[in-house]
Amino acid sequence: MLVFISYPRELQELAEILDAELSSRKIRTFLDTEHIPLAGYWRLKIEEAIKEADFFIILYSVEAAEDSNRYFSIELKRIESKCKSNNSTELVTVLFPPAKSESLGPYFWKRQHILATSRDKNASHQWTEKILLGIERFIELKSVAINKQSKKESKLVWPISALLFTLITFLAGSGFVLSNEKNEKTELQNKLSEVQSILDNTTNDLNEAKKNLLKPPLGELVCNSLLGHYELGHEYVFSWDVNSRSIATHDTTWHAIKCIPNDKDNKYSLKGIDKTFFDVETIIEGKYVRIATVPLTYESEVHINNLDGRLIDRVFNAVIPPEEVKKEDIKIYPRGKNKELAKKLSNDFIYSKTDEVLRARYEMHKRIKSSGCSPMQGYRGTRTAIAFVCAHYTRVMVKS
Repeated sequence: MLVFISYPRELQELAEILDAELSSRKIRTFLDTEHIPLAGYWRLKIEEAIKEADFFIILYSVEAAEDSNRYFSIELKRIESKCKSNNSTELVTVLFPPAKSESLGPYFWKRQHILATSRDKNASHQWTEKILLGIERFIELKSVAINKQSKKESKLVWPISALLFTLITFLAGSGFVLSNEKNEKTELQNKLSEVQSILDNTTNDLNEAKKNLLKPPLGELVCNSLLGHYELGHEYVFSWDVNSRSIATHDTTWHAIKCIPNDKDNKYSLKGIDKTFFDVETIIEGKYVRIATVPLTYESEVHINNLDGRLIDRVFNAVIPPEEVKKEDIKIYPRGKNKELAKKLSNDFIYSKTDEVLRARYEMHKRIKSSGCSPMQGYRGTRTAIAFVCAHYTRVMVKS
């Protein structure tokens, strides 16, 4: 049995006290500060623990639950979904002042909840003892249910064994000619043991397959954890020549919108939409001057290994001919006309130079299209970050 402890950061100390109390009684728990490695996929680990958990304990804070920007509010939705899909899952919510029963959402209000009198850690025994009683009762009921199920299964095994024995006896009597009665009995016993062994192995295989079917593939978990909106982590130079260059800017975004399984190749595809803004710079009097900004939108995919959740590669179709870029989408003088050097340029010159940079970008993307990019996942602070290492540049996207 696994007990999942959900809490907001302001109640972390109380969560750790509860975790220590349960662990001291040999009750297996999940607490994110204790069971996620420093470099681990923390969201993925939490999702896996929620799927596995039999008992949820929520240390409830009104402020955290009502703040949609905090992960605690997302976690509550995941727990509610799990409990609704599995009626055998138990749930207890502990409310701390100033929260009251009315503070809970409709689903959590209907389930068991405890009103704590204080957030003081020295008074924690008042509510931890109630939780322990609830868990002990849950374990007893679960043991009774398991015993009933075992009896049902044993009732099924005996008729099957008897049927197999009857079948083998019949076959032996009609098809096997043995030298004497002793050899006949030995032969039958050996065959019965062999069949019983096959039956046991088949049962074990079916149970293992059942467990695996209930668990989503790791690739799916990783893919779902990466869905969302991303921003460019840093500007980078994409293409350049003697007199000009293009630079991807911080306005660039990537929206990872869908996970699609590919059973043939045993992988998941994380499909997304990229919108890249890049500045066009040209050299004027020995200095690079930004003269225009061009937005380009295209589709991309990140492939994820279904067995181990490893990011394999990123492919995209950013081969956009300059002729397909609308003139009205090109913003000239993106930093304003107050720069003296830029003021000297005519609009015709800017559009002409922009077309040159677009063409250079187009030719470069044609060359690198087949090679794709190698993705690496990490974190910037607490935010998920993915670095796409490509042939001529590295693109870092940080989750919003």
